[in-house]
Amino acid sequence: MPRMVVPMGERSPEPVGPRTRAARLRRHGLTAGAGALWRVVLLAGLLIAPGAALASIALDNTSSIQIKPPPLSGFSWTHAVGSGNARLLMVGVTLRRIKTATVTGVTYGGSPLVYAGAINSTDPNTKYRSEFWYLTGPPVGSAPVVVAFSPGDTVNAVVGGAASYFNVDQASPVRGYAGASGTTGIPSVSIASSAGDWVQDALAIKGDHLNAVTPGSGQTSLWNRETGNNDVSNVIGASSWKASSGSIVMQWNVASQEQWALSAVTIKPSPVTAAGTIVGTVFEDMNYGGGPGRSMAVTGGIARPGSRVELYNGSGVYQAATTTAASGTFAFTGLTPAFYTVRVVNATVSSSRTGYLSGTHLAVQTFKDDDQSGEVTDRVGGQNPAVADAGAGVSGATMNPATGVYSAGISGTAQSILRVDLTGGTGSA
Repeated sequence: MPRMVVPMGERSPEPVGPRTRAARLRRHGLTAGAGALWRVVLLAGLLIAPGAALASIALDNTSSIQIKPPPLSGFSWTHAVGSGNARLLMVGVTLRRIKTATVTGVTYGGSPLVYAGAINSTDPNTKYRSEFWYLTGPPVGSAPVVVAFSPGDTVNAVVGGAASYFNVDQASPVRGYAGASGTTGIPSVSIASSAGDWVQDALAIKGDHLNAVTPGSGQTSLWNRETGNNDVSNVIGASSWKASSGSIVMQWNVASQEQWALSAVTIKPSPVTAAGTIVGTVFEDMNYGGGPGRSMAVTGGIARPGSRVELYNGSGVYQAATTTAASGTFAFTGLTPAFYTVRVVNATVSSSRTGYLSGTHLAVQTFKDDDQSGEVTDRVGGQNPAVADAGAGVSGATMNPATGVYSAGISGTAQSILRVDLTGGTGSA
């Protein structure tokens, strides 16, 4: 009796980091009827490209303010966040202070931001300070950024700024923080990063009539403000960003070497789910003589071009169709993680044997192995041997993935079907 083979596909576990999902070969055999004995096998492999793709971070909007002197309790300004995906709000605060004044909290539209890090200048009184705070998924629209100071301390002057971004990792948006400070020299800080990251910095430096700052090579300015230049109690607050990979240095060119503190954060891009691909080959078992179905290696299968292969979603709704190439191969690409059913239309599978007559000798499914049933060694005739294989699927055609029976678009039963799991679990048809 004719038989068909489809060994179960299997995926490797997915550790954190670049991922590889692969299925073992699925072999789905078809044999001829009408007195001829040959076997055609569909080899359906499941492959998802190794590694998770990364989205490209995009700058949404910036806002900033300078105040001298600010209110003792803190200050605020308005920032507008756009409607892009995977949003992040970074807030940099750079100040000139007396004693140990710090930022005790930042909110955006009432939502508290997370502290990323801070650095003080290295002069004896540590007058200059740079801090970073962030909020994952800020709401779309305009809202106040509110910065609170530590009670009892005095801030002489402050520059605050905000930058919102799209396509940022929502689980862990900030990869790391680094800070550096000095009393002379060129302000610079080194920070580690990875492919696709952006680095943002925030500089606090003494502001007077002799000083001005510009961002280093490859850096794009986000804001650059000075609270005044007529006395020594001013601050220049500036920020920039740079796309990076590996360890980089953020640097500012200064007209006058003064006391400074420079913070930097690494912003991570959001991962993009790799698109799935179902690939396979339709081939013929030339020497099948009945009994248990045989593997592709044993059959020495001959590729069958021009076979129609159809794709259905997890609910059994027709999605697409293709035909096998000269090598017998086919592919469905760009698939989202989900369950699918692959169908071969029996009447389109030809044979290389002498005497083959199209429309007279029809391939049928005879053996199956999937992640629901395991090996089924007697699959003569496919889903229901008592009925013929249904015609080609059309847009809107809907089948029961378990039985192959159509309920819309066309009628009949899809005899040769294969379940494929692209959800990321272990095991698939």
